[in-house]
Amino acid sequence: METDEQGWTVLQRRRDDSVDFNRTWEEYTDGFGDVCNEFWIGNEFIHKITSSAVHELRIDLIDYDDNHDYVTYDYFRIESESDKYRLRLGNYINSQSNIPDSLRNQDNCQFSTKGKDNDNLGDGRSCADDYFGGGFTNAVMLI
Repeated sequence: METDEQGWTVLQRRRDDSVDFNRTWEEYTDGFGDVCNEFWIGNEFIHKITSSAVHELRIDLIDYDDNHDYVTYDYFRIESESDKYRLRLGNYINSQSNIPDSLRNQDNCQFSTKGKDNDNLGDGRSCADDYFGGGFTNAVMLI
């Protein structure tokens, strides 16, 4: 994908919920879906790419009214499977929009999927189960 005269590797695309993202650890490791539609490129691939050099993360958003916006992080890395694909983020760079830094609380968190709970929600809950898909979370347990 080319945007703003730069080349980007598309890691995930969600358009119409035609692909179920409630997947196993192995599926998130290897990747799934159709690169022409909805897909996840795979945690192992992301780890290999991001461990080779310093990379930015750009998140493009399009709403139902076809409004486009984006944000970036000046550093992005996914650690190896032995560290459960831990997320590392740098500085949040807003594109002069009202998009909040929603990923910040997931920095330094390990990846979770159904059947492989690496978050700290507590109470026997899992972020992957609560939100029907894999991802990172660093929720604070309230007592």
